[in-house]
Amino acid sequence: MVHISFSEIIVILLVALLVIKPEQLPQVARMLGRWVGRAKGLITNVKNEVGAELGKYSFQEEKREK
Repeated sequence: MVHISFSEIIVILLVALLVIKPEQLPQVARMLGRWVGRAKGLITNVKNEVGAELGKYSFQEEKREK
């Protein structure tokens, strides 16, 4: 898990203000929000699929033991 402290967030925001024009910050923030949302959705989807496959595998193992 990535842990970012408050001071690191401030540094990132200051660099963003220097690199990106203030007029473009809302557009960039929206775009980053979409990317983060898609990444979270993808991770959740993968977790669900892996969990389902592991559930099938453990269920099959229980059948074989009986």
